Amino acid sequence: MMMSRILKMIERITVEPGMLFYFIGIYFLYSALQPLIYQRSCEDYLRSINSNLSCQAMNTWNDTNAVIKISKDASHWIRYTSICYSVPSLLVDILMGSWSDYFGRKLPLILPSIGQALAAIIYVSISEIVTMNTYWFAIASALSGLWGGPTATTAGMFSYITSDSTLETRTTRFSIIQSMSYLAGLVSPFVAGAVLKATSFTAIFSISGGFFLLTSIYCALLKDPGQHKELIKII
Repeated sequence: MMMSRILKMIERITVEPGMLFYFIGIYFLYSALQPLIYQRSCEDYLRSINSNLSCQAMNTWNDTNAVIKISKDASHWIRYTSICYSVPSLLVDILMGSWSDYFGRKLPLILPSIGQALAAIIYVSISEIVTMNTYWFAIASALSGLWGGPTATTAGMFSYITSDSTLETRTTRFSIIQSMSYLAGLVSPFVAGAVLKATSFTAIFSISGGFFLLTSIYCALLKDPGQHKELIKII
């Protein structure tokens, strides 16, 4: 009896892994983004004054004004990137739900991950190329926002489940898919922190981009919700 229920739950799995992959990528990305902005602000400041000091040794500096200046610059860039991401993302998120009614349920699952993967490529470039201007953070944020953010992804996942599930299973499946984001949030920041400590920003953003690509590919391979629903009925 229990095994039969487990098999039926497995047969109903559709977008749940995609939700998990996407939010693992999100938590990896944001665990490293602000520290990278702070480090780049520090490096820009040191270049502007032709200093040989190291940002890694900032705690040993005697120049309090310099530390304050770097912190302010980093805060400004974090604010700019948030605006560049939030404004287009808000507009796209509003439209994405209606698009799924016309272009299918899979499109809102794929596009946001592609945008995040493109942004991750830019972040990798910033990590590797010291001379890249800091405004590239804003460009990457705007690019990912134009493809839709986590809200669009979450809405797309729930829309897919709504089209794919029956009234008897819908609440349970909503609970399961929501738990995927919590599971990612429980584990990913700690793993990302350990990886960042052992490797570099490039590794973190590469892993993040990999999960976004995995999400896009996985969601692209999903069956149409109506077709999968009919298959579950037959089984």
